Amino acid sequence: MKDSSILFSTVRPDQLHFGIISKPQNNLLVSTGFAVIDVNTTVVNPYYVYIFLTQAGIIAKLQNIAENSTSAYPSITPNDIMELEIDLPSINEQSRIANIFQSIDRKISINATINDNLEQQLKCIYEYEFIQNADKAWRTVVLTDIAQLYQPQTISSKDLIPNGSYYVYGANGIIGKYNLFNHKDCEIAVACRGVCGAVTMTLPNSWITGNAMVVSPKKLFPYKEFLYYTLLKKNIAYLASGSVQSQLTRENMSIYPVVLPPLDKLSKFEQLAKCFRNKMIQLSYENKKLIRMRDWLLPMLMNGQATVAN
Repeated sequence: MKDSSILFSTVRPDQLHFGIISKPQNNLLVSTGFAVIDVNTTVVNPYYVYIFLTQAGIIAKLQNIAENSTSAYPSITPNDIMELEIDLPSINEQSRIANIFQSIDRKISINATINDNLEQQLKCIYEYEFIQNADKAWRTVVLTDIAQLYQPQTISSKDLIPNGSYYVYGANGIIGKYNLFNHKDCEIAVACRGVCGAVTMTLPNSWITGNAMVVSPKKLFPYKEFLYYTLLKKNIAYLASGSVQSQLTRENMSIYPVVLPPLDKLSKFEQLAKCFRNKMIQLSYENKKLIRMRDWLLPMLMNGQATVAN
């Protein structure tokens, strides 16, 4: 592996498994499931090639090739990538275009890192306050004492809209976009089919499908963040049933035990977690706008409809 080597998965391109290497470690090895692309840097900027390959149109083209392959699963070969045609402006223009998208991608990465850091801090605070310093005198209730459980309306994957306005959450997080939402606020979504137990806090104005169970705190228990981190800490998957396909039902989940600390501790944690959550939402929306701008600008610069000077 070299600095600026491009990695591109040869299996199911639409899963977006790709990247560009920066300052690799010595003797770095890559799975045979990836094509490694090294470019002639005297005539082409590596990042320019990377953003060309990661355009939605190129991904769709390679996915179509993969689905028509003769292998047991959708896949492409390095030759399929090599045969793609790319327009190359001057190396200086390539570098200017690449610098724009590197700046956008860097900002997206920084925002994601900040969000992950905030999430990890809250996990540590929860661990210290409610696990390490738990009191045996604290009361234990079951989940349905403090929350309502329900599965929302499911939509088909065919209904997903690539440029939709709102995120769609399935069993294991975001699965696409749609032009409607069925939940205005952030909600706790628990995977209830297949690989059960994964817990997600959705963004506001999202569509949650029936492959997830929404855990909504009752009005008398306004501690959604506490409940979210409780479900993260003690995986509810152990309550799953089903011999053919694992699933979590309302009946299964209803007996999940929740240890309740004093209200002053709950309120203090909830207040802090909400501040962190608002920041995470802000950065997530900022990334959403950056990605939308990136996807709008990229094809125009790549096909010459616009220039950096414009």
